[in-house]
Amino acid sequence: MKICFVVDNLDRKKGWGRLAGTAADYIEKAGNQVGFVIQSGAPAPGVMVLKLGTRTLKDLFSLPARLLRLRNFFKGYDVVLCYDVNPYGIMASVASLGLRTKVVIHALATYSLFGEHTPLRNTLMRWAYRRAARVLYVSDFLKRQIERMGFVLKNSALLPVGVDTHFFTPDAQTQDRGSYILSVGALKERKGFHVSIAAFAELAAHVPKMKYIIIGSQDNALCFNHLQSQVHDLGLDERVVFIDHVSDAELVEYYRGAKLFLLTPLTTKDAVEGFGMVYLEAAACGIPTVGTSGTGAEAAIVDGKTGYLALQEPGDIARVIQKVLVDEEHAVDLGSEGRRHALRFDWKRIAEMYLEEFQKVAS
Repeated sequence: MKICFVVDNLDRKKGWGRLAGTAADYIEKAGNQVGFVIQSGAPAPGVMVLKLGTRTLKDLFSLPARLLRLRNFFKGYDVVLCYDVNPYGIMASVASLGLRTKVVIHALATYSLFGEHTPLRNTLMRWAYRRAARVLYVSDFLKRQIERMGFVLKNSALLPVGVDTHFFTPDAQTQDRGSYILSVGALKERKGFHVSIAAFAELAAHVPKMKYIIIGSQDNALCFNHLQSQVHDLGLDERVVFIDHVSDAELVEYYRGAKLFLLTPLTTKDAVEGFGMVYLEAAACGIPTVGTSGTGAEAAIVDGKTGYLALQEPGDIARVIQKVLVDEEHAVDLGSEGRRHALRFDWKRIAEMYLEEFQKVAS
């Protein structure tokens, strides 16, 4: 089978790139041919770089030519997998009109949601969802968010993200974990770092040796500067550490050494965290995870078993963090159960789920 992935980028240090690249690796290992259409990055054999969004008048004038390029590229594939509907699912659906190529949309997060004041975009999204041979959604939470405006997803199925449980593993040599809490994620408002920092501030006096390490892209300078100001105002300059990028090998070591993993995304009308691969990466390394309820973290954390889901406010987040920190035996149990839970999302299994869906639509 020939499958084309339509995704923003293939940078393994970013969520979309890690997801698409790893999924493609496993699907290719199963004997299939894969290709990519990406918006940013370098062209390569089987990889076409093409601007898919239409935000300016110039973009509008170039739209027919871009759709034609996309259509010609799709002709060699049985299935086109689009990560999120806006704009990738819309563009792929238009470009594939009249072709045998089947379009599958995998709804991941914010770019799968209808807008409150975007009637034209919403109309195009509904059309693309209806036309898709299959709509996959990464969590039941995200499906509810998509459908909250009265649109019912039909011909759809749950398909979560995966984790490489052979790479992300506990360290059998580690006896005592380091004195830090860890977060991983690009610095953007919906990730809720301003809330998790506020929660850490409530605990800081009770755990004087504990640090809070935040690893993630600092490309959003406005958000990064705001977080730095917050840390300074709270008197936590020596306690909260921001790290821009690390290698995957370094990331594993950070996971393994942490007391717990913390990411507290927020849900708004226009932005959501659909799942959160980082919860599974942390769990696969055997550490407890803490997230927020009413978000995609509900799909990655089994509350009270692998970690905890807190309300989207600092006081409750601080409460559950303390619950993990004060009971080391309980933390070990959470980490062990988290590892078992992460194994259910091993990439080999997720890739098999993808292929089952592709075979259904291609037959």
